[in-house]
Amino acid sequence: MPGFDVTVSEEEVLVPGLRVLVTGATGLLGRAVYKEFQNNGWLVIGIGYRRARPRLLRCDLTDEDALRGILHEYKPDVIVHCAAERRPDVVERHTEAAINLNVHTTSTLAKEAAACGAFLLYISSDYVFDGRNPPYGEDDSPHPLNVYGRSKLEGERETLRHCPGAVVLRVPVLYGEVESVTESAVTSLWLKVQDVSESWTLDHCQQRFPTDTRDVAAVCRTLCERVRQDPSICGIFHFSANEQMTKYEMAVAIAEAFNLPSNHLIPLTEQPAAAAALRPINSRLNCSRLELLNLSIATRPFASAIVDCLWPFTDDKRWRQTAPQRRLVAKESGGFSQRQLPQTPQKKKDRARAQCALVAQKKKMAAPVDLELKKAFSELQVKMIDTQQKAKLADLQIDQLTRLHKHAKLTHAEIASLPDNTRLYEGVGRMFILQSKEEINNQLTDKQKTADEKIKELEQKKLYLERSVKDAEDNIREMLLSRRAH
Repeated sequence: MPGFDVTVSEEEVLVPGLRVLVTGATGLLGRAVYKEFQNNGWLVIGIGYRRARPRLLRCDLTDEDALRGILHEYKPDVIVHCAAERRPDVVERHTEAAINLNVHTTSTLAKEAAACGAFLLYISSDYVFDGRNPPYGEDDSPHPLNVYGRSKLEGERETLRHCPGAVVLRVPVLYGEVESVTESAVTSLWLKVQDVSESWTLDHCQQRFPTDTRDVAAVCRTLCERVRQDPSICGIFHFSANEQMTKYEMAVAIAEAFNLPSNHLIPLTEQPAAAAALRPINSRLNCSRLELLNLSIATRPFASAIVDCLWPFTDDKRWRQTAPQRRLVAKESGGFSQRQLPQTPQKKKDRARAQCALVAQKKKMAAPVDLELKKAFSELQVKMIDTQQKAKLADLQIDQLTRLHKHAKLTHAEIASLPDNTRLYEGVGRMFILQSKEEINNQLTDKQKTADEKIKELEQKKLYLERSVKDAEDNIREMLLSRRAH
């Protein structure tokens, strides 16, 4: 793949300078980190396993002795730990193997880094949060929803426990230069964008902040270089792009970037039932700590960065032939103009025809009926999200009333075992009123009855709300299908 080079020459290894060891150097983020350090004068030692290439070190990171041997032999000044099992559904199915890599290997690296005086940078995830109360700062309490999130949180704790001077960098969903489009949850959307032979439903509920691996790699290098100057920098940091998108919105943006249709993509506004692992609804990261230390960078716009990643996988061979020689310039419309080398008259005519066809297609899509559909679609979405929140609130109220009912029942059972003439105290704040057992029993019975009635009422309300959400989804689906038919 153009620009893809993760090799270390023998000459480079002999040059004196700072050494950085990158784990997972054959992975999505690891390749970008390797390249970023290499391009900025560092001596880079990359570790891979199944995809290890010549001149990269091949090592099973779960083999503690082999890992220690590499660290003792190469004596790195910095370790950037990118290696992880990062697919939540895979972690749910193969938990033991994932924990070995995500937690135990991290613990070993932290111990060894502390022992040899190397600075350790551990890559973590926004999935350590449950997504219910964004944005999340570095000091907010984590509450992961799935095994993957828990494994990354345990990795963080092991890192800072054994190596207090380390840095933990939490990042969101990543995309970048890929060897296969399925390598990233973002680039894998390309398969559905291209397949217009049928309709595809895509999640339009979970909010994501797709971030380019090149930007993350630049922050990693900046952090490591700053720590060399100021060893007091340590602890947890957040880094993320700012563009908030669902998978559906990402897919539509990809289609627009490549001038492809998107009306076969249908938004799904509820969490997919087929997912093995729960995902947070919105785990947006607050990156103020990096910004305060002037360690953050301006992130690449999604619309242009995704083209850099996906152009090698286009069916149009002209993209492959000319992409290394041209620069893509983003327009306000979200499309791109292509500044190419001088073209033949025939190519210019072909390009002019293609542009005319594109203009005609855009005019057709800008019909008034589309504007009405868009407005109705937005109103339905707002209504549906509001209804979903009300349903969640009803759930919480039902849970509280159920606990009240249970407590009243237990208290009633305890009182029933006492003699009939027992006098009891009913507490109100700091005042206590002496009452008979029968009076207390009556009060508890009333509490249980009231709780039962409220629970029944709330369950009916929740059922109505869920039915409203289902009706709204059906309406949205019908509108989209109608639009496609026209």
